[in-house]
Amino acid sequence: MLEGNHSLKRMNEMNTNQLSEMFSNLSNWKTISQITESNNQFTKSQLKHLFWKRDEHIGLSQCVTKIGNKLYVNEPAFALWLSGRLGDKS
Repeated sequence: MLEGNHSLKRMNEMNTNQLSEMFSNLSNWKTISQITESNNQFTKSQLKHLFWKRDEHIGLSQCVTKIGNKLYVNEPAFALWLSGRLGDKS
């Protein structure tokens, strides 16, 4: 549970309104295919593997939701995670 607290602490550094807007804006939620189309530095295979093991990376599971059989990624939250501002990428 200590790892989860680390992620929450980082999120608390952001303005609560900013976080609420980021996660509630439906246009921020993208499929893996949409993310790879607009960000060609990632392959679909890389992201599928990363998000499949999202619980092994602190903070990453907060960026992902599953509806039916499809994963949706909050693109701004994923960018924060990549930059180390949302959880710990280790």
